[in-house]
Amino acid sequence: MSVRKAEKEDLREIAAIAKECLTEPLDEVFFYQEWKENPIATILVYEEEKRILGFLDFYLYFEVASIAQFAVRKREQKRGIGKTLLKAMEEILKKEKDPIWVINAEVRKTNQNAILFYEHMGFQYYDRKPQYYSDKEDALCYYKGVDYEQNSSN
Repeated sequence: MSVRKAEKEDLREIAAIAKECLTEPLDEVFFYQEWKENPIATILVYEEEKRILGFLDFYLYFEVASIAQFAVRKREQKRGIGKTLLKAMEEILKKEKDPIWVINAEVRKTNQNAILFYEHMGFQYYDRKPQYYSDKEDALCYYKGVDYEQNSSN
């Protein structure tokens, strides 16, 4: 098992995971542009036995990290892969030259699994964005502070 930054060869599998798991998945072309051309984006992958089982795509701007896309293959969920990806992201944030103080995420109001996951990981609800998604579903907004005091080995 390893978590690492995505490589070009991973993008097809990342797009397949997005298609499997997300209501509004983005395609391989999007992920290529994200990976190659977006200077504020980082895509992490969770790899096991040379297979990508999950990914986390996030943006850094000013003092904030924003989760853009985050998915784990359905048959691999509830194994701690999402938690491992999120903790790897937090470790990257702690190494940034300029401190990142907050992580935020938007979640569909009907996505109970994601809501429970974020709350379990210490995120707190702070707002609702009405009709945020293309199908007019609301987004619930969550945030979590980055804990620079916590030991990195936890």
